[in-house]
Amino acid sequence: MRFLNFFLWFFLWLITFNLLVVNEGFSELSAAPGKKPQFISVQIKDQIFFLEIAATEEARAMGLMFRKELADNGGMLFVFPQEEILSFWMKNTLISLDMIFLNSRREVVKIHHNVPLCREDPCASYDSGVPARYVIELKGGSCKKLNLQTGDLIFFKID
Repeated sequence: MRFLNFFLWFFLWLITFNLLVVNEGFSELSAAPGKKPQFISVQIKDQIFFLEIAATEEARAMGLMFRKELADNGGMLFVFPQEEILSFWMKNTLISLDMIFLNSRREVVKIHHNVPLCREDPCASYDSGVPARYVIELKGGSCKKLNLQTGDLIFFKID
């Protein structure tokens, strides 16, 4: 089983390397006009996801707005400078998302499942309820498929 996990991890890394470095893939997904997005591999349960990083204020504000589709293993990782109670809304988001709030230890502290689109103001907001430092947005329904729950750990390395 460990060999299979290692093989899967290596294979997905190889594909990502090819897309990002060789073919400069994903460039059409840039959250900030004129800037090339950065991606990170994230392990959630036994699955590997390739998430676009939103670490600047501009990228966090744009998020996944105006995206018409999202790969089953894609999404976005929002990185904040410190833990605080975070709040998100779905204004101009065209796809249903799962929102996963994580503390500094990368422990799931809150999940919002299949957050609906916001078609007109005022839009509902979705908060962490407790201090969080990271938010992961995945395609709606992903957390249920993974059986992800509060208290689970998510693995990634970021500075």
